[in-house]
Amino acid sequence: MVRGATLHKFGDGRESVPRTVRASLWLLIGGYVVGLALSPFDPRPWPRVPDKSTLIIAGILGIGIIWGIVFIASQAYRGRRWARWILLIAQVAAIPGSIKDIHAHFGTAPAVSSVYILVFFAELVSVGLLFTPSANLWYYETDDNGLA
Repeated sequence: MVRGATLHKFGDGRESVPRTVRASLWLLIGGYVVGLALSPFDPRPWPRVPDKSTLIIAGILGIGIIWGIVFIASQAYRGRRWARWILLIAQVAAIPGSIKDIHAHFGTAPAVSSVYILVFFAELVSVGLLFTPSANLWYYETDDNGLA
């Protein structure tokens, strides 16, 4: 047993989701909601509207990406170890682009960039919470598919 990690069992013997995992997923969802809600208030110029076929392709890709994020987050919440690793890899991969974007636009949109910085750090904390001792214990006791 990991020090400080306590789990409670559901009636059917499954371990309940630790607070850290619940908090992680709320931070992740909150970050995406704030990011999307903030987009219309971003004073940076929007790109010109592309032709109809490009919009359709972008829409399909956007829906696919959103579905993928929701699917992976839901799998992490269901105790799948591989899902938290994908979230970690995606977050680490986003660091250089996020830093570049924030640095490039901080002078023209400091308020919006500041909120994006807070959202980015909330998402970093979100992924970090998936690797706390109580989360580790829960993932290893819950995930029965044998994948790390």
